[in-house]
Amino acid sequence: MGNAAPSVLFIFTTSFDRRLSESPPRSPRHLYLHFPYCASRCPYCDFFTETPSRHPPASAYAEALLRDLSRHQTSWDTVYFGGGTPSEFPLTELERILQAVAEKIHSKTEWTVEVNPGTFTFDTARLLRQYGVNRLSIGFQSTQDSILKFLGRRHTAADNRKAIRLARHFEFPSLSGDLIYAVRSEEIEKSLGEFLSWNLDHISTYELTIEGSSIWARKCFDPSDEEERALEKMNLIEKTLAIAGYHHYEVSNFSRPGHECRHNINVWKCGEYVGIGAGAAGYEGGRRYRNIASVKEFISRGPLPSYDMGDSLAAETISLVLRLVHGISWSDIPFRNRQALEEKRSLLEEIAAEGYITLDETRLAPTRRGILFLNEIVLRFL
Repeated sequence: MGNAAPSVLFIFTTSFDRRLSESPPRSPRHLYLHFPYCASRCPYCDFFTETPSRHPPASAYAEALLRDLSRHQTSWDTVYFGGGTPSEFPLTELERILQAVAEKIHSKTEWTVEVNPGTFTFDTARLLRQYGVNRLSIGFQSTQDSILKFLGRRHTAADNRKAIRLARHFEFPSLSGDLIYAVRSEEIEKSLGEFLSWNLDHISTYELTIEGSSIWARKCFDPSDEEERALEKMNLIEKTLAIAGYHHYEVSNFSRPGHECRHNINVWKCGEYVGIGAGAAGYEGGRRYRNIASVKEFISRGPLPSYDMGDSLAAETISLVLRLVHGISWSDIPFRNRQALEEKRSLLEEIAAEGYITLDETRLAPTRRGILFLNEIVLRFL
């Protein structure tokens, strides 16, 4: 991580200490539903998904989701349908889930659904808008057919354009698009140019990394750019999107004003949320959990969550809040997480002196250098 910069001493003041008072607990008002159904598995993907040969009937999975949804009487502030591919779920079963969630939203609820351009149909778009979905996250990944094929995507560049037309036709209030960069053979300028021509409200950019249980990781195959080239592409993305009016508010995310993803901001601020579905993660009552990663078991036995005790609450907190480019107010960090950082006071001061973070009485934020070395910073808290 380099040598220390000139020393910067940070002292937690009494006004910060006074903020270490715990608020009364309340039920999370943020909901994540996981749809692990995919037509095929992309070779770089490390998320929990199941392909058709392993799918139990969608009706049974829908029934299990409804079972768990019925246990929560909260009015949701944000809802996020992720996957997998929610848009591949049969419409009759998807409608049952949409109807149940729609009964527990309000006029200010942000409701996001991830869709794949290849399976996003007229009927799907109409159904989502009918029940109040107001934000689409479209998995374009690239605008080049050669790259889409290489990444194992089942859609084409033409499907991308069709998805945009459908989204505009049904007037979804907020549109987000995913872009994967740092693929060796890609022309990132071409994809960026087409993304901008679509006038998206939000763009998520993800560096191609090969890890975990992905197909490419198991084959020890890594087609991603060398670090220096990946950094060049990241800088180009930041500059291009800034000129186009997008602000960089999170490590991987750029938004026009008012279109930031509120659901994910809650997660990055260590906020609690309910996770429903096979393999879904959640955070309730100060405990993080992950439901059993098997659709069959989830249907027959329930979520069977495993609770993550974690190696370090401070590391967990840092890994989340430092994703926010402009940082976070101490008062916005939940009590337990603030306490954990207070216990690492000397380490925070050391990292600030090295130029990776800025912090004072009221705020903690990453520097540009800190964003680039976020993983290394987190490791120091373990």
